[in-house]
Amino acid sequence: MTLAIEHVPILSWAFILMFPDYKLTKRMEACGSLDQTPLRAWMKKGSPAASSYDGTGAIFIVGCGHSGTTHVIDMLSRHPEIKAFGNLPNKEYSVTPHSFGDSKLRFMAGMIRFQRQDDLEFYKSTRRSGKTHWVVKSPSNVCRLGYILDRLPNARVIVIVRDGRDVFLSLRERLSESLDDDDEIDRLALNRWVDDNNQALKWRDDPRVLFVRMEELSSQEWDRILSHIGVVSKSFNNKDDSVFSGQYLETPPKDSSVFSELLWYMFVRTMRSRDEIQHNRARSDQIINNVTTSRWHDELNSRQMVLFRSNPEVMSLMVSLGYLN
Repeated sequence: MTLAIEHVPILSWAFILMFPDYKLTKRMEACGSLDQTPLRAWMKKGSPAASSYDGTGAIFIVGCGHSGTTHVIDMLSRHPEIKAFGNLPNKEYSVTPHSFGDSKLRFMAGMIRFQRQDDLEFYKSTRRSGKTHWVVKSPSNVCRLGYILDRLPNARVIVIVRDGRDVFLSLRERLSESLDDDDEIDRLALNRWVDDNNQALKWRDDPRVLFVRMEELSSQEWDRILSHIGVVSKSFNNKDDSVFSGQYLETPPKDSSVFSELLWYMFVRTMRSRDEIQHNRARSDQIINNVTTSRWHDELNSRQMVLFRSNPEVMSLMVSLGYLN
């Protein structure tokens, strides 16, 4: 068995911490981040065999960041048959190479278990609540659909897409808080939208994966979503009228098998607290400003329009997603 560095999270984080200024000098197959993080082998189709739980009732909301995934999980969490999980304040659950599975591998007297079995815990917790489906979201999980659907073959995926011009503007706002170079900001924002949506389109013909355009969300579109995930009721519980209800989702169970990982995770998040605060602020602003409203007509300048039109990959993707003829 070959063990790659991405299969051992501590080694990956150690590399990042030792070489914080490391930059990719070549455009690679990337996904799920603004700094062009390479796509890892474990994320792709062809991951290890599925666990004993086949993913029935599991729902994954994915898509490029700033496309509206938070809006969608907020709505689905109001459905009487669905229980939502997330372990971050912005309602995210990011899949790792050891999130799902039945492996009993132990290290350091049980302090680390590389297969956490979160899927089974989500399923059991959902059933105890008298519900039939559970849902998690993270834009970056669009990079991990191979792993997710191999491990949980009966799961359902909702891919949220949004006009690249609006996503570009939203990502630029986030990047401008930490960068000053407009050209670099434009490059990173545009590449993120291209990379994430290209990964999603690899699954367009899979019947388990449903593509939804954020601009077209309506009662009819919600019926299509609910039919895709297989719930019986077509109505939502009444809550606060605002999109962001302020309700924290239930966090994944924390047992001894994830205790050491949790401590390491908290340490790394502390090291990156400033970026995380900025990200959460941008996410909240996105929801408050209603992601279904288009901005690019008024805010995209002529230089940025040329940037879009001169990039064949961008234009092809805009056509594939239905934003250009």
